[in-house]
Amino acid sequence: MLTVITTHHIMTDPEFSTSYTPPFRIHVIGFGKRIEPAIAKASDLGYDEVASYMSDKRPNIIPGEKDIMAIICVDDNESEALQLSKTFYDANVLTLVVTTKHLQGDSFDSMTEVRLEDVPVVVKSLLDPLFMQGKICFDFNDMSTCLRNSGCFFIEEAISTKKDGRLEDAINQFKVPVLDKRFDAAEFAVLIIYHNPDMEPPLAMREIVSLNEYLSSMPENIDLFWAIFRDDKMSANEIRISTMISGKKLDPSIKK
Repeated sequence: MLTVITTHHIMTDPEFSTSYTPPFRIHVIGFGKRIEPAIAKASDLGYDEVASYMSDKRPNIIPGEKDIMAIICVDDNESEALQLSKTFYDANVLTLVVTTKHLQGDSFDSMTEVRLEDVPVVVKSLLDPLFMQGKICFDFNDMSTCLRNSGCFFIEEAISTKKDGRLEDAINQFKVPVLDKRFDAAEFAVLIIYHNPDMEPPLAMREIVSLNEYLSSMPENIDLFWAIFRDDKMSANEIRISTMISGKKLDPSIKK
């Protein structure tokens, strides 16, 4: 049966801070000239504990005690990228490869193969849940459960500004519908809703119906995590939905 999981962190204080400095470090590392704008966008997110840089700017990278995750973004120099990913992977750092190339190997926890323009979206979707706050959260332990030694993953994100039916509109934008047979290979699924704290208009109960239908249509073998985060940088009329699935039998080029 479909298992729905909500993390144990429930935020009840309406005045909680939307930014903080957690005691860990995450690396976002780029390989290839064309990937440089994506690395710059990761840096622009402003997360203090995220080190975003091109591989040629920091030779002899060695994982440290505070390192918990490395996102290796690859558009060139694939052999060097896989060597570096192995360094993090062997150090028990959650190692994720976001690549525009078809790569093979076992030197990482999970990999996704995407178009160049999608790299910033994937990186942002991996980072945001670890730093933002919400009523129901998705933390690093949850992410590690979904992605550690999972083989492959893919992420999709959609934004809706419709006055009515925003959740349904965002869900309908996904390129890989939940009923697609490729979902059958997934072991974990994550759905995260982002909204401005002053969202206008507020979500109506009829909008929640489409979300329930989407979740209930997932294959029964999937363990599902879901969360709701507030994002002060979003417009008041926006709803953003991020979804992720992972599994050893997934096709890494599923989004292409």
